[in-house]
Amino acid sequence: MAVRASAIAAVLATCWGASAVAGSAVSGALSLEAGPEYFGGEYYAALVPAFTLESEPVSLELDVPFRLRLNSDLSRERGVYRTEDWDALSDAGRVLRSLDLRLGNRTFVGHLGALAHETLGHGTIVSDYGNALLPDAQPIGLSARLAAGPVVAQVVGGNVLGLDVTAASVGIEPLSLWGEPNDRMHLSVNAAADWDPQAVSTQYAAVFGASLDGTLLRRKEAKLAPYADFNTTARGGHGLHVGILADFLISSVELSLRAEYRHTRGPYQPEYFDLAYSLERTTSLIEPETLGTDTSLAKADVPFRTDDTWRAEARLRVGPVSLAADVRSRGRDPFTRALVHDASGVLEIENGPVSVSAFVAARQFDWGHNPGRILALGEVRYRILPNLHVWTVGGRSYRLEGGGASELWQLGGGIGGALGF
Repeated sequence: MAVRASAIAAVLATCWGASAVAGSAVSGALSLEAGPEYFGGEYYAALVPAFTLESEPVSLELDVPFRLRLNSDLSRERGVYRTEDWDALSDAGRVLRSLDLRLGNRTFVGHLGALAHETLGHGTIVSDYGNALLPDAQPIGLSARLAAGPVVAQVVGGNVLGLDVTAASVGIEPLSLWGEPNDRMHLSVNAAADWDPQAVSTQYAAVFGASLDGTLLRRKEAKLAPYADFNTTARGGHGLHVGILADFLISSVELSLRAEYRHTRGPYQPEYFDLAYSLERTTSLIEPETLGTDTSLAKADVPFRTDDTWRAEARLRVGPVSLAADVRSRGRDPFTRALVHDASGVLEIENGPVSVSAFVAARQFDWGHNPGRILALGEVRYRILPNLHVWTVGGRSYRLEGGGASELWQLGGGIGGALGF
């Protein structure tokens, strides 16, 4: 069963399917996870009943998670269950965890629910975007991809029940327009907007761009593809991204590398809609010294200047182990002039009955100095029997309150079971 013990666990794409019935045309399971949890300074009993359904074109997961307070005094004062999990329409994604549709041998792929690692094109506008980072909100997101001959279209929506982040990309293989299919060159146009960026300087934040890549080397053991993106924003400013993608297959080792140089002219910011955007759209960590340390600008208000930046990324797969890491420079803080960097890493291990996932991100740091924020989550699951497992999860995230962000710690564990049909 694909239940999740954390509000940001969609970042960790661990899926425990109903293996006992996986061979049938249509399979499903009724499941329950339960266990103690420390979350945001309080102790809870976490209960997550769930229903999953799996077939060739469609898969569905419905959850009804509850956190029940274990402190009797707090229960009388604040209620038995944690109301923040269910007090807004943006919590609808806690119930509809995922609805996936696959048609025409994956000609069309659609997803409703939690989003994680959504990327458009080369990721220079939308890179690893997710909507499951904030612990007090879980909107229903949308991602869809349609491939029709040489044309590929992709859309991403952060909240289908409320207008915020919307992104789209249309790509074409120009060499396939004349003769046989040829995927050595790709040209695409990309756009993304936040219709409610919570900024003073603008009513909406939008980035538009075009990208081109071509394959220089394509063999089984190695592939090389340089690319170039040019993006601009609705407020002015632009960015030129030039990079190279390299893929290697050495025995059973798969290695992907990426290096990118960017020349940016403010107020443009690279990878604008990234993994921490839902948090940093309101509080970006960039603080004007004249306003004091308790005041942080919305991301759309940050006046980044002209700069030269870079990005490096590596992805490794060896047997049951998958690892991805990236480091990127955003240039200089427009107020302190300190260099600003971001880094993140994801680890996944699937080995028999054991599943391990870990995610960590350091936001806005200079070398030799502590980062402004650290986001982290780790999860371990062990399958005791085909339909019985134990789990533990721990992590650090942030809650938006009072115009700022406060850290939130989580630690939990328990047992889960499922009845398949």
